[in-house]
Amino acid sequence: MNSTKGSPNYIISKLLLNSLYGRFGMDPQMETHIIMSEEDSIQFNLVHTLTELINLQNGKVMLSYSNEKENYNNRTLNVSIPIFAAVTAYARMHMVQFKIMVGYSVFYSDTDSIDLDRPLDPKFIGPELGKMKLEHIFNKAVYLAPKVYGGKTNDYEYVRIKGLKNPISFKELSTLLDKNRKLNSYQEKWYRDMSKG
Repeated sequence: MNSTKGSPNYIISKLLLNSLYGRFGMDPQMETHIIMSEEDSIQFNLVHTLTELINLQNGKVMLSYSNEKENYNNRTLNVSIPIFAAVTAYARMHMVQFKIMVGYSVFYSDTDSIDLDRPLDPKFIGPELGKMKLEHIFNKAVYLAPKVYGGKTNDYEYVRIKGLKNPISFKELSTLLDKNRKLNSYQEKWYRDMSKG
């Protein structure tokens, strides 16, 4: 609340609010990684269940495996499923009040947002934590799947597709309402080459 949007303090605060609770929900069964020769990996594979094998192109391989016999209680993972479940439950309880309001039609909802057929009562809107903010008033909107939607006003259009870096137009998104219609969008994806470091 006291930080300028985009400032380091704002970004750190937002990360703490949005990311910390996810840490409590981590799986305590963590993978172990080891680098060894290709010859030794054959014998190692007979004893352990591998989840991934990456050939490093130098006679060595990097193995990832899950060792269920290892005592994870000795590690300081800071995992707490009850805290994780409580935060998730409270967030859903907060959002459900908007989903069940009489006289509103819900078009779309996500963890911390909701798209309705008319504006919310001003008492629910504000910059305070837990309040909603009005982001768009669309003339037309399309909701295809979670995190795949878009809308259009007289002045601009907004399309959100999680994971897609190359934007598409609202018109292109709208064509996907037709049954069996496809839209191909290619994007460059980079991978780290483990063998070259």
